[in-house]
Amino acid sequence: MFQAGTIQPELGSAPASDAADDVPVVGFRVLVCELFRPLREGFDAKAGSFARESVGRKVRLPTAPITGLLVSMSGPYEEILDGGSLPRSAPGARHEIICSRLHAAMTASVANLPSTRLFAPRAQVRISRTTTLCPDLALVTAATGKLWLAVEIVSTDDHRSDTVIKKQIYEDIRVPRLWMVDPRYDNVEVYHSTEWGLALKGILAGSEVLAEALIPEFQIVIAELFTVPPEAHQPGKILFE
Repeated sequence: MFQAGTIQPELGSAPASDAADDVPVVGFRVLVCELFRPLREGFDAKAGSFARESVGRKVRLPTAPITGLLVSMSGPYEEILDGGSLPRSAPGARHEIICSRLHAAMTASVANLPSTRLFAPRAQVRISRTTTLCPDLALVTAATGKLWLAVEIVSTDDHRSDTVIKKQIYEDIRVPRLWMVDPRYDNVEVYHSTEWGLALKGILAGSEVLAEALIPEFQIVIAELFTVPPEAHQPGKILFE
């Protein structure tokens, strides 16, 4: 059984005292991390601006600016399961649009929660010395670095990795909250950890609202999360697989 996950430090940011505890990073993982660095930096700048503008008022989800950033820079990445490589294909355009909306809303919602840290899309989360996952969204406790909310946007071409393999790992480490966002059906499965494993609390769709009591300011209407942005309807422009 896996132990509770912590965030893999970003390259060059780990304190010297933690260096001995880091898992060696193979060249491929270094390459992937460097490829995603502009995406993380650009996303943080836009999301941070959105958070500052949104404090104290109802959140409206941005579409085109962040959508364009993420879709243009997404690429393949790698997860490590029990020491073995699990290559993941580049997320599709709709996947990234949904991801950008979740991150923008979450950034605004946790801006005044110093106890919680939000990591960039698919930042490495070290579950154990042999397992590293890359959730689409991850919230960790600032004091301990422990993962407490993982969000997986189900990949249409590789759904078993998300809905079976990774879900079982999250259950094994007793992650307190797990959201499975499924673009195939435009719904979100919400799971809470219990002493008997992950318990399905609800399957949200349509006009229902995704919310979390531990993040009082966070709310997203499911239909708005999955809606197709206006630019997708432009003649000759293909955004989705």
